[in-house]
Amino acid sequence: MSEGPEASDARPRPALVERALAEAAGAGFTDSCSEGTGRLLRVLARRCARAGEIGTGCGVGSAWILAGLAPGGSLVTIERDADLVARVRRVLADQPAVRVRQGDWRRLLDEPPFDLLFADVSEARDHGEDVLRALAPGGLVVLDDLAPEADPDHDPVRAYWLANPDVAVAEVAVSPREAVLVAARLP
Repeated sequence: MSEGPEASDARPRPALVERALAEAAGAGFTDSCSEGTGRLLRVLARRCARAGEIGTGCGVGSAWILAGLAPGGSLVTIERDADLVARVRRVLADQPAVRVRQGDWRRLLDEPPFDLLFADVSEARDHGEDVLRALAPGGLVVLDDLAPEADPDHDPVRAYWLANPDVAVAEVAVSPREAVLVAARLP
């Protein structure tokens, strides 16, 4: 999605987010989370002791999570692409609360439970049961890059989460062009 600010949001970004955006621009990486998703992650991270991210990219989502992470909280993020991992490790080198892993997203599933999990890889979103098992009771999963008000009958990600009796879920419009699902694992 877009790395620039949404037209309606001129609030300054945290310095760490700016560093990650600059790294993404330098790498020609255009799949960072949007401004709206990032701001939502920052708010949700405030209640978390343990956050996870599937699909680090250049660290923009990680930076938003770290900007809001509760004191004493931690973040573990995983990215398949070794070049991107090297870039992210440079961007986040001064952040003791984060650990950047390289590998397939499923390797993050040995780290649960998470209070917040940002599933930013389409393959992970197609495996909702695995993602759900990685959450602590009451933990949240965030799934971005959804078209607003799409028909759940034609969207398997929405269909899975909206019909799942093990979660409470809300769809949040983070911009006129993007919606996010936020699901809480029920105890």
